[in-house]
Amino acid sequence: MQLAALAGAHVVACAARTAGLAEIGGREVVTDLGEVGEPVDGVIENVGGPLLGQAYGLLAEDGLALSVGQASGRPTTVDFEEERRHGPNGRRIEAFVVGQGLGPDIAVLLDLVARGVLQPQVARREPWERFAELTRDLRERRIAGKAVMEIGS
Repeated sequence: MQLAALAGAHVVACAARTAGLAEIGGREVVTDLGEVGEPVDGVIENVGGPLLGQAYGLLAEDGLALSVGQASGRPTTVDFEEERRHGPNGRRIEAFVVGQGLGPDIAVLLDLVARGVLQPQVARREPWERFAELTRDLRERRIAGKAVMEIGS
């Protein structure tokens, strides 16, 4: 979201917990996709399930929904037959896949964090020995933000 806002995008942020989203680039902050009034050009979606189908339905012509994850654990529901009936409009879904050669991209992100341009939103730091507890808390959504595992001293 922050990177999109830094690039000049009009960001619509949708989340159950909305505190702080406007401060990091959300021009519109909603708790339900039904509140989004106009088609969008792109979606970065990490919940999956029915929400990915709903987000896909918000796409404008030639829009892209990038599926980053499936936090819901539920099957995605997209009615592609409905899409076919409406004719080609160029809307599509792509799965985000981490590939090789990320070094230069990571260097850019680290530079932005070091300069204070990008806020990593770290909510909790724990030593590696508390891995099980931290991952449980992440899965159960007890942490609002990122979690960092510290390895070594």
